[in-house]
Amino acid sequence: MTDTLPGIDPADPPDPAQLPPPVGMLLLVTAKWISQAVHVAAELGIADLVSDGPQTVDDLAAKAGCRTQPLHRVLRAIASYGVFAELPDGRIVNTPMSDYLRTDVPGSVRHMARMEGADFTWRPYGKLLHTVRTGEPAFDHVFGQRIFDHLAEHPREEEIFNRAMTSFTEQSADAIVADHDFSRHPVITDLGGGQGHLLAAILRANPEVRGVLLDRAPVVESAQRAPVGPEVRARMSYVAGDFFGPIPPEAHADAYVLRTCLHDWSDDECVAILRNVRTAMGDRTDARLLIMESVVQPGNAFDVGKLIDLEMLTLTTGLERTEAQWAHVLERAGFAVAAITETEPPLSVIEARPASAHTPTAVPTAVQTPTDGGTS
Repeated sequence: MTDTLPGIDPADPPDPAQLPPPVGMLLLVTAKWISQAVHVAAELGIADLVSDGPQTVDDLAAKAGCRTQPLHRVLRAIASYGVFAELPDGRIVNTPMSDYLRTDVPGSVRHMARMEGADFTWRPYGKLLHTVRTGEPAFDHVFGQRIFDHLAEHPREEEIFNRAMTSFTEQSADAIVADHDFSRHPVITDLGGGQGHLLAAILRANPEVRGVLLDRAPVVESAQRAPVGPEVRARMSYVAGDFFGPIPPEAHADAYVLRTCLHDWSDDECVAILRNVRTAMGDRTDARLLIMESVVQPGNAFDVGKLIDLEMLTLTTGLERTEAQWAHVLERAGFAVAAITETEPPLSVIEARPASAHTPTAVPTAVQTPTDGGTS
């Protein structure tokens, strides 16, 4: 990782809060300039190319398969925000910011940058006004189908999406494991758990716990090849399934994990998922549901969840929920909130227990099957 850059004046990007209001507003209005430039650098793998030392822009362009002058202009722009730096001789080096565009760095956001600038997520934002006027997700309006159906038909975009979701899981897994006592749950099932990174982290930290990963058959097949180590592998089993259907008996557990899955779905769709979990719990009052999602803060406080909510609004039928909204959805499905623990932003662990009594609520049955572990 890059700590210091000898001989280089550090970038001093403007702080919108300290600027005159019209200038600060202009930076917000033109944020796409930086967002797309960072996406280009991530897509070309520039941070990986300079990870071993400074490179000329000519060399970078040749290795990345692009033109020298346009690449230089892109890198010069984002260097003014601290993403890469240009040496006095014109060579490009990494900075503490651009290090997180490297593929091999823990906490890397490279694949998230690739996804957020890709056509399938970028184009819908041009139709956000349509969503605000009609309530229809902009993605559906632009592409004529829902996002998970689209991804299933476009393997390259699905791969970008899945890599971004996996990196997001890896980034927060250690904090989640540290902030919740998973040793209380002898068997844990991760529903829609993707490649199993969170479940593996839980098992590594809790050697007496066994885990079950439940996801679609192709995802489970891929997850079984993930390098989790023999000791963890011995305590992890894999079940093909769909959390919109009944949870198979072999996936029944003491605790059920849903990490950044529910925010993709409307309240009715969430209730459909959660009622399947409630049914699997049966009469066990000690069973627990563990939801890792944003809990949107009230008022004007900055909250990353409020920004992620725009992604949900634009791409899906889902939303980021307040504490009251979570309590309402859970109550409809037969749960009560037992505790909420803040973990690495923007996530909290919402622990829910079976309600002592509940009246089943009718929910729709025509719902779509997700891909690998949620959106964002």
